[in-house]
Amino acid sequence: MNLYEEFDRVVAAFEEAGLHYALVGGLAVGMHGFLRATKDMDFLLHPDDLAATLGVMKALGYLQNSEPWTFKDTQLTLWRFLKPVPEPGDAVVVDVLVPKTTRHQEMIERSELYPMGDVRVAVVSRADLIDLKMDRGAAQDVADIENLEAVDGREQANS
Repeated sequence: MNLYEEFDRVVAAFEEAGLHYALVGGLAVGMHGFLRATKDMDFLLHPDDLAATLGVMKALGYLQNSEPWTFKDTQLTLWRFLKPVPEPGDAVVVDVLVPKTTRHQEMIERSELYPMGDVRVAVVSRADLIDLKMDRGAAQDVADIENLEAVDGREQANS
């Protein structure tokens, strides 16, 4: 199964359901100018839309992988969904981050629409993406911050 084709289906379903969301994670890093490999889709979702999202994910054939859990010191609760695919031992992963703070909810409100595949997707701003990655601080997040800042520097130098 092609991740990008599945991404189009998920985003189209989010849009059709009127969900308030924003793309974060590796795909968002790519939308902001630094392409890197990723194995999943990550979305920041307004808490008021959680029940509707559970229905959307079920309708798309996704299963909730585990009980939701909150990242330490972030006030973001992770809901992980898997969609089994024909390849043995493989699945499409969608991580939905539900914020408990208005700071994170405002990131969704500030998101910008970008064309991607056959859909337009709401993507957090570069500054908000860096902020989210600073909150988490994992090795990939640190690398993403450095790459996003390098892209920003190149864009400023070219303008």
